[in-house]
Amino acid sequence: MADAEIARFHDILRQIDELEEDFDKIRHIRDIVRAYRQRVEEMEREVERSSGSSGRHRHHHHHHGESAGTSSRRHHRH
Repeated sequence: MADAEIARFHDILRQIDELEEDFDKIRHIRDIVRAYRQRVEEMEREVERSSGSSGRHRHHHHHHGESAGTSSRRHHRH
């Protein structure tokens, strides 16, 4: 009986490790997406400056307060 419980406990720990790895991958992807978004926004500003048509209306995307960014910071690996 105790051996089965120990095996079950080890299986749960393994699953937790796998989840932590998945969260790390997700965080890495999020960082890549943020970097690309920043580069695109910089390119948009550069195009705006070089075109000289400041009277044109543009749609801005701002994602600085996303809940995904704050919730992932609560998960820490120990």
